[in-house]
Amino acid sequence: MEEEIIGAIAEAEQRATEIRERAAIRAAEIAAQAEAEAQQIAKASEESCKAYRDAQIAAAEQSSRKAYAETVSARRTEAEDYADEILNKTEVSVVGIVRRIFGDR
Repeated sequence: MEEEIIGAIAEAEQRATEIRERAAIRAAEIAAQAEAEAQQIAKASEESCKAYRDAQIAAAEQSSRKAYAETVSARRTEAEDYADEILNKTEVSVVGIVRRIFGDR
């Protein structure tokens, strides 16, 4: 009877060792698969972030160009209005000076 118990224990230990070995192999497979998936996710995320960054830069550049054009246009209009005002004032002064020099001819 003792030999049967000892044999059963040895057999159980052998099965436990086999189970541990299979579990270690499976764990290594799972870890390798997880690492490969993690690398794919990292690559996809990097590409996605780069595309998003490029899109945001393009949008910012476009917005800046639009704001610049609007500002230049507004300032050009102000400058033209100011120049017209100065020319009108100058014309009145010049006409007055010419009349004084040449008399009311």
